[in-house]
Amino acid sequence: MKQYKMAMLIGAAFWSLPANAQIQQGLATGVVLDQIQSELDLAITSALQAGDLLIYQAGVEARDVIAAWRQANGDLLDDAFSKLDGKTRELFMKADALVDKVNSGVGDRLSQAQELGDTALTISTQIPTQQRTLITRYSPRVLVPQSSAPKVLTLYGANFAEAKPVLKVADGTEIKPLSLTNQSVSYRLPASFGTVPDGAGGIVPAQISYIRNASAIFKKRVTKDLAFWALPATMGSYTIVPTVERANRVAHMVEIHTGELKGKDKNILKGINPPQGWLFDLARIDGEASLRGNGGEAGRCQLIAPQDRSENGVMVQVRVDHITKWNGKKPGWIRCIATMPVYKLEKVTQSLSPITGAIAWSSDVRIAPPDGIRDWVISVNTMDGRNRQFTGSGFDALFQVTADKSGVLIKPTPPKGF
Repeated sequence: MKQYKMAMLIGAAFWSLPANAQIQQGLATGVVLDQIQSELDLAITSALQAGDLLIYQAGVEARDVIAAWRQANGDLLDDAFSKLDGKTRELFMKADALVDKVNSGVGDRLSQAQELGDTALTISTQIPTQQRTLITRYSPRVLVPQSSAPKVLTLYGANFAEAKPVLKVADGTEIKPLSLTNQSVSYRLPASFGTVPDGAGGIVPAQISYIRNASAIFKKRVTKDLAFWALPATMGSYTIVPTVERANRVAHMVEIHTGELKGKDKNILKGINPPQGWLFDLARIDGEASLRGNGGEAGRCQLIAPQDRSENGVMVQVRVDHITKWNGKKPGWIRCIATMPVYKLEKVTQSLSPITGAIAWSSDVRIAPPDGIRDWVISVNTMDGRNRQFTGSGFDALFQVTADKSGVLIKPTPPKGF
C-alpha cells in the first residue's frame, strides 16, 4: 500500500480544486474514491440538516456501495484510475458528477436523487463477491413514525447464508433473522425502533455483525454500523384560507314618478317598476313606503295598492275628480312621487379566517367546504424546511393536495423505497 499512500500525497494537490472539477485520470483509484466519498459525506450532512429525504437516501446508498466496492477490490486501489475497465470508470465519474450537482444546490433534486440512486445500484452489480460476505445496501434507511406497517429491515449483498449475521439495536438487544438467503437477510425490528422521545426525529443507530469469509480456516466476525433516519412525528403543518362568495344585500330608498294621471270621478291604478338592477323590498313597503303629490288639480295620491305586489312591480292608487268649468266638467289630474324601499344582491368575495393544523404521517387532513366556497389558498410547511403554496390540486414529494368545491384533502405520502 506504499504506492497508494504516495498517490494520496500526490492527489492532495488536487483537493483544492473546485467541487465540480473533473476526476484526474492519473490519480490512484483509492484517491479518486476518497474524493467521491468526501463529496458524498458533504451531501449527506447537508441533506440531514435540510431534511432532504431523497438526497439523504441516495447519498448514503452511494457511499455504502462505494465502500463495499473498495472492500472487494483492495488490489485495485493502488492502480491508476485510468486502468479500471471502462464501465466502472464511467459509473464512478457519473457518481462524482452527480454529487457535484447535488452539492452545488442547482437543478432538480428529485431527478438528481433518482439518478444517483440508480448509479449506486449499478455500481453494486460490478462488485465481485468471491467467498466474502458483502453488504451493498439495506432498506429502509428512513423510518416513518406512527406507521401501522411492521418495520422489516432487509440487507442485500452476497454470501449471507453461512455468515451467521446478527443484528443488534441501540439498547443491546440482539435480533435473529426473519429470513436468510445468500443474497439477503431480513429482520423484524421492534415496534419502538426509530421512535425519538421528543418527536423531533434524528439518527438511530444499529449494528450488524457477520463472518466475513465462512470458508476460511480462521473465521473473522466483523461489525458494520447501520444508521437510520427517524422522521419527525409530523410531516409538517398547513394554513388554509378559504375564499367564499357571498350575496351582499344592499338596501336603498328611491323616488319613482308616476307621470300625469287624468280622469273624472274615479280611482286610477298605475303600475310602477323599480330602477334597473333593483327589486322592491316587499317586506318594507307597508312600514317605509310613502306617496305624495307633485302637482295636479282635482286629484290626490292615495296609497300603494295592497294587491298584485311583486318585487318587479307594484300599483299606485290615485283619485281623480272633475274640474267644473263654465262649459262643463273637465277631467281632474294628478302627478305622484312614490318613495319606495328597494334592494339588490351584490356578489362579493371574502377570505375567511385561516384554518391551521399539523400533518401527521399516518392520517389525511380533510377540510369541509364552507357555504359559497369559491377557491382555496393552501400553504404547507414541510419538515425539511420548505414552503409549498397551492390554489388547487398539486403534488409534492411528501404529500399530495386535492382542493375543489368539495373541500381540501392533504394526503401525506411517506417515503417509499427507503
